[in-house]
Amino acid sequence: MKKTIGKYNNKTVVKSYKELFRIIQKSIEQYNEIRLVDLKISCAIDTYGLLGKKGIPMDLSSGNISVDYPVLIDGIECDELVFNKLTFNKEVISPITSKSKIGRLAFYDCIFKSTSTNSLQITDLTCNDFVMMHCSSVTGISFDCISCKGNFNIEEIDIKGGLEFRNFVLLPQKETEFYLEGRISQDVKFSNCTLAKATNVNVETNNNIIFEYINYDIKENIENDLKVLRFGKICMSGTSIGNQLVLLCCNIGTIDMVNVKINSILEFDFNYNRLKNQAGTILRNGALQRNDDIAYNKYTADIYDDHLRSISTTKINRLAKKLKQSDIAAINEIKKVKKIECEYNKRNKKWKIMEPLWFFVTNVFSEEGLLLWLNKYSNNYNRSWFRGILFTTIIALVSYFVLNYCGMKQQYFVIDWHFKGFGDVFVGYLSLLDIFNLIGDKPEFALTPLGKLLMFLSKIMIAYGEWQTIYAFYKYRK
Repeated sequence: MKKTIGKYNNKTVVKSYKELFRIIQKSIEQYNEIRLVDLKISCAIDTYGLLGKKGIPMDLSSGNISVDYPVLIDGIECDELVFNKLTFNKEVISPITSKSKIGRLAFYDCIFKSTSTNSLQITDLTCNDFVMMHCSSVTGISFDCISCKGNFNIEEIDIKGGLEFRNFVLLPQKETEFYLEGRISQDVKFSNCTLAKATNVNVETNNNIIFEYINYDIKENIENDLKVLRFGKICMSGTSIGNQLVLLCCNIGTIDMVNVKINSILEFDFNYNRLKNQAGTILRNGALQRNDDIAYNKYTADIYDDHLRSISTTKINRLAKKLKQSDIAAINEIKKVKKIECEYNKRNKKWKIMEPLWFFVTNVFSEEGLLLWLNKYSNNYNRSWFRGILFTTIIALVSYFVLNYCGMKQQYFVIDWHFKGFGDVFVGYLSLLDIFNLIGDKPEFALTPLGKLLMFLSKIMIAYGEWQTIYAFYKYRK
């Protein structure tokens, strides 16, 4: 008596290789293709073991089993599905009909020889892990509507066409990572994707790498206000791009680049929180190449800002090492410092207020660090004339009070909360700012020897602030 295959939620339940092979044979007889449709497979499947046991001949040159029929995957539920050492002479397609749920989907040592636009097209899939290693394709490979809860690894691939990811979601699970490595002849494209964790793209391509609509229009409701989220990390190491790196409508947490070769860069509505390693330099060179002065100055500021942060962090780490063997109180102090640094990385509002003072204290005896600090807070690395005015005003105000109380034979003014004599106090303050003698007549300050030294130093800092303000306008000379 013939055994009836069980059903579960309108899916055929497959419990063994034998049952699966019978389904494959039937689909070949009916449709002249291999159909894995609406199946609930309760055992782990390795196709090399499945087909090899049936005596299907191998390609002696590659050691692969040849599959001469199109493969259709639709509505599969399986804990593990492994395609191992197969040569697909026809396309492998997973259409948008019903979602497949596969715990672990893997392709090892597979060759895709179909001459259609995409020899492998996986659509509408939820998986825990995806692996593709030592595979090649004579045309393109496409992934669409993919949700991955774990790692998504593609390594040592050779694709003569392009590689495209559309509507791809890398979920923010712990230790989740996307890794792509190999040779791709045409475009590598990420379109309308949510990349919540690290995305490593270490490929060689003769054409473009395109990121468009990445984490785009994803917002968080904060105090009845919507804030665009920038998260995830895009990393490139040893990447070679024959044509362009394209960044369109992207919101990324961190961009990290090392030893990346790029012919040119195209960007629009590209937002990020931080650039690491050589990313700032590479993006700045791209801005210089396309004569984008605003982007060039922005990336220059980010490079300096990251260097300043690095200097401060290095000093914290050195201090931590020195005091590591110290008493408990000192160790607790280091923990407090690290906590402050952590809050800074999260862009804590309270820390942003303390940031200038903290960076000044950690770099006051460093020529390089102090110069970076002055450039950052005097005009934001030649980008902000308003910050230049604010910096000059604060320096003059502090100098005015220090001179009044520490540098004069007789105080020039006494604080009067009823503002009596405020006009004279204000004129005295303007005279301190007026290093170019634009006002003309100035009140005389009766200075002590210390006061003359303080006046000399104040004039230097005020002149520096005014020059930085002027130079911030100069960047718009074109």
